[in-house]
Amino acid sequence: MQSHAIRNLHERVPLSDGGLVHDSMWQSVYSPKVSQNHKGEYLIEYRYFDYKLGYFVAEVVEQSILITTFLFLTMQGTPEASALYERLRLKRPDITQHELDSLHTYLLTDIQRDEELIKIFETCGCGHLLKMAGPETEPEWVSGYARDLRKYLGMKLT
Repeated sequence: MQSHAIRNLHERVPLSDGGLVHDSMWQSVYSPKVSQNHKGEYLIEYRYFDYKLGYFVAEVVEQSILITTFLFLTMQGTPEASALYERLRLKRPDITQHELDSLHTYLLTDIQRDEELIKIFETCGCGHLLKMAGPETEPEWVSGYARDLRKYLGMKLT
């Protein structure tokens, strides 16, 4: 596993308990669920407990598996990013601009109160990200995020 993959994992899954993040990494690789994306890259699901948070991109080098990077669930090259494109026409710059490529956005913004956005994310295979935060985190949610995202997407403001 290249250090780049581990660094990307920590940047995109900024959880305070790095030990559990690493344990989940090794469990994901030890018992891999592998698929391929449209570019033919091997994707190994990264699961944090019961939550799929992304994929390790792997390639076969001689007789070994080399993990080159980590893609958060919504990043280009994942099935979920393809679904977000089909549903909302979101491309890589859109996802980056609105920080939809980090767990932080799903855990600590008021997007969790917007039923229509929640349904869209569920349809695209990302709804479970919003279910990871407990109700005790609500006072920490960034306000106005859902409104700004709705505006950008051309959705009716509520």
